[in-house]
Amino acid sequence: MFIDPTVPVVAIFGSNFGDPTTPPEVKDAELLAAELLAAAIHRAGALVLSGAGPRPDQYDERPGTVKDVSAYTLQNSGDGESAAWIGVANAGEARAPRDHGTSGVVVTPGWRDRRNFVEACLCDAAIAVGGTSPGTASEALFSRFLRRRLTVVVDGPPGEDLTAGELRARIGNRVDAKGDGLAVDVGIKAAYRWAGITHKRVRQWSLPTDDATADRVVARLLKRSSLHQPRPDFEMLIDEPTWDRYVRQALISADRWPAAG
Repeated sequence: MFIDPTVPVVAIFGSNFGDPTTPPEVKDAELLAAELLAAAIHRAGALVLSGAGPRPDQYDERPGTVKDVSAYTLQNSGDGESAAWIGVANAGEARAPRDHGTSGVVVTPGWRDRRNFVEACLCDAAIAVGGTSPGTASEALFSRFLRRRLTVVVDGPPGEDLTAGELRARIGNRVDAKGDGLAVDVGIKAAYRWAGITHKRVRQWSLPTDDATADRVVARLLKRSSLHQPRPDFEMLIDEPTWDRYVRQALISADRWPAAG
């Protein structure tokens, strides 16, 4: 499936609701927000990126996680020629990309939860729905580290701005580097060091409850947003060496590769 390299990519990050203490009403609000935001991104002419890695037979009915409901919303919105959403599968080994339905492409960089850093490399802007779970906090922190425009939306009134250090604390040991040989691990370590010294903050907004508010969230992100380089050629990203080169190039382009200062 064709992915237009001139179209911005906006990520929607969110919990998979593995925490049984999450109230049902919060889950429902976040799922609704993810649906509204995915549709708003599509209306704005951008691609949606999520951590979804569905099987070919999935999405026959509405899923129960933010990352999947974003893709579900757009599953039948494309024309079969160009992607409307990109899923980043959680897997141990890299594989070639595969089409999903009429509007989705799923890529597999491998690296399990460390692929959260890759998601930040792939997007031009990001929305974290909630931001309290370790996985979502890592995606938000990595996006901010890589200079992507980032918005956090929360259930309830807008909260105080989040610091990078607070996001780092929420991650705990969920996403840890595994050495120094791969660019993804270099990037994770650099992001955590940066979180300990930066004064950068992330604005929190209320969850959108209708199309109009969702459109405003997306418009804020895309305003002054630029296409980050390098633009990925997904057909070439088929194994660990090709993904490693891409992540290294993304770090260098963002002036975050340690050797570049």
